[in-house]
Amino acid sequence: MYGMHRFDFTTRILASLLITAIGCATFARADESIARDELAKVKAAEAARIAVIDQVSPAVVAIYGKQRTGGGSGVLISPDGLALTNFHVVAGAGEEGLAGLPDGRLYHWRLVGLDPGGDLAIIQLLPPLPSGVGEGRGEGATNDPASPAQLDRPHPLPGGEGTDPADFAFPYAMLGDSAALLPGDWVMAMGNPFVLSEDHKPTVTLGIVSGVERFQEGEGGKSSTMLVYGNAIQVDSSINPGNSGGPLFDMRGQVVGINGRGSFEERGRVNVGLGYAISMEQVRNFIPDLLATKVAMHGTLEATFIDRNGMVICNAVNLDAPIGAKGMSPGDRLIRVAGHDIRTANHFNNLITIFPADWPVEVVWEHEKKERQAWVRLTPVKYPTPAARPAPATQPAQEPAPPAPKRTSPPGEIQVPELNRAMARRVIQQYLVQSAGHVEPVLIAAATLPILRLEGGDWVDGRRAYRLYMEDDKGNGRRAWFSVFDKHGQFATDVLKVDTETTAAAKLPALVNGADDEVHQVVTPSQPAPSAFHGAIAAAQARTVKLLGAGIARESGNASGLIVSPDGDILTAQGVYIASPSLRVVLPDGSAHYAKVVRRSQRLQAVLLKIDVATPDYFDLGVDPSLANGDWVVAVANPFKVATGSEPMSANLGIMALRAQLDLKKKMQDVPYDGDVLLIDAITSNPGSPGGALVGIDGRLAGMIGKIIESKSSGTRLNYAVPADLLAAFVKGTLVEEPAATVAAAAGAPAETGIRIFMLGGKRAPAYVDHVIEGSPAAAAGLRKDDLILGIDGQIVRDIREYQQLIAALVPGKTINIVIKRDRDVLSVPLTPAEGER
Repeated sequence: MYGMHRFDFTTRILASLLITAIGCATFARADESIARDELAKVKAAEAARIAVIDQVSPAVVAIYGKQRTGGGSGVLISPDGLALTNFHVVAGAGEEGLAGLPDGRLYHWRLVGLDPGGDLAIIQLLPPLPSGVGEGRGEGATNDPASPAQLDRPHPLPGGEGTDPADFAFPYAMLGDSAALLPGDWVMAMGNPFVLSEDHKPTVTLGIVSGVERFQEGEGGKSSTMLVYGNAIQVDSSINPGNSGGPLFDMRGQVVGINGRGSFEERGRVNVGLGYAISMEQVRNFIPDLLATKVAMHGTLEATFIDRNGMVICNAVNLDAPIGAKGMSPGDRLIRVAGHDIRTANHFNNLITIFPADWPVEVVWEHEKKERQAWVRLTPVKYPTPAARPAPATQPAQEPAPPAPKRTSPPGEIQVPELNRAMARRVIQQYLVQSAGHVEPVLIAAATLPILRLEGGDWVDGRRAYRLYMEDDKGNGRRAWFSVFDKHGQFATDVLKVDTETTAAAKLPALVNGADDEVHQVVTPSQPAPSAFHGAIAAAQARTVKLLGAGIARESGNASGLIVSPDGDILTAQGVYIASPSLRVVLPDGSAHYAKVVRRSQRLQAVLLKIDVATPDYFDLGVDPSLANGDWVVAVANPFKVATGSEPMSANLGIMALRAQLDLKKKMQDVPYDGDVLLIDAITSNPGSPGGALVGIDGRLAGMIGKIIESKSSGTRLNYAVPADLLAAFVKGTLVEEPAATVAAAAGAPAETGIRIFMLGGKRAPAYVDHVIEGSPAAAAGLRKDDLILGIDGQIVRDIREYQQLIAALVPGKTINIVIKRDRDVLSVPLTPAEGER
């Protein structure tokens, strides 16, 4: 059972974190030792994790501007130096910059392709110049960026004449299957957060997948087409500034996503346990367009959809768009897109973001009760040509703002012809190497044709493809399609299709059943090994609901709740949303129901609601979760309203630290609850999380996430849950309501300290002592004129206003400590206020 302790928020938070760390490191129960075979399993898992980190770390890139300004991350995906990163990492650096690898060396990089809509980019790291070339210093040279002229010297292009892939090979990571990820899977984010690493060795943060198919609107709001994160992977691994562009690895060491975003709020860019990565499923679709040196464009069906009566209905469609020409009309029911059965309108919006413009997709819909099917190419989503971000305010005035990428052609077109041709030759060269003698004759001389270009990506016979265009000196053009990946998702080049006839100035043929006029096969993602947390998360998600009410000022109108009976009883935390006249509960199936308040508990800060619908999946409050300090727990809630409709709630993994009695000091925050809480190291204190579930790995309810408790002085928040046994008594109606703690000042005579503050600067000025009354408590304590008051009894004093608030709450005869700054010394002075005049 739980250990019983008193807990003081201001003085014992470190103690709880220490207990958490000990529990996490040992997995030990307080009253029993770990069996040797269990410890061996832990050690084996630890060794395997370390081995994976050692294996993949060499491929993680620290990315800088040309003068080593800025800071972001990336990951190498090929031995010739191609690396994935975020658009927003390189957007301010221009066409080139510096990159550091964990070998301690700096390399130059050049820009290959950009995807501003999906916040993706490909750069290429350049190998050190060979001995005798320009300023190169031979084998073992550091490629010293102190010589900028070195970047201006000619480097070999990939696939260019006279190049040998064996001349220099970069370490690189394998690509994984993001479509197979499930909430609860272990993942690792790697990169250079806060640009802390001077030797370019990456920081590793371990966590779990919190959610999949998440949507984060673009920079600038809902109408923005820039930096949109659709179909993203949500993780509770720490994602901080500098992690952007870095890899998200699964536990096999394969890249399943590119980290780039996090949910933040008014406290600044503080990690709050919600990070987002671009899915590898999306990345794979865009790699050919990026290698073609394009400013890649995302595709659209030019139709919008809404949810109605459990169906996804076309709300509007451009009749001039390909799908409009195929007969889709408003009122039609959308059934399937690109092999995916469409569950909701939001599911469609997420799915369509992963495809580039001109990508062929199969659409199945119902029109006037008849099913229709058509292949169409997606039309481009337009956005402005990317420009450099302004220089930060802290940048010296004499240092110019970084240049914008020199991409002058319209988005969707080839930007750097020379590099594009080199990338096309790279594809052919890889094909010749991997073909094992089975070479299409027409491709043998392709690399020497006057016109050779990589047009971008396509979809042929169920495989992602490069599309190359070739033209001889007589103007006869022909296309060839090469595979990008094998069935395991790794780079593999094979010929999928070659035009049978040459045509003058060949144009892309009309689409019938995809790029090859054949029926496409849907690639089914492989299933991952089951995680210990899958079952617990799924069970909690089936019993946790979203609450939608009205917010006030900074108080969120969204929260979470627990289904606690088969008859529609919903338990949640107290909040302003409860007062909403149209409070709604959204069940896991996406249906919304109006709720009414049954009763409240001032003691627990809990509310019992009722909806008029059966809820067969519910938490049994009568079951003891039997958690001990150090056990794994999972928090399931809807922070920041990330999940909408029927989308599953978010899951954060943590450790049960201890059960303790909440004992907050005055002036921290007005928190009526002073009973037992479960302290955890999962980040749960976010808007929308109160009322969510805390479960053990068996899925049993351990507690309900409480309302946000924040220290006014430090801005730190408490991550805790109200224990299930107390909740059970409340739901049954047997909980004894005790008087709640208050923070009111003591009644009676006011306290007198004898301190008089210098008031000339107003109440926002620092609290300097103007003079001390002779014979007063302040005089007895030794306070002097010009002492600066920094704190009173553990509370920070930042100005005269805060000083006056704290003084007003003092009790005569109760000794306090006043922290002052006197000259260069900081002193703590005990002082016992006297009784003042009424």
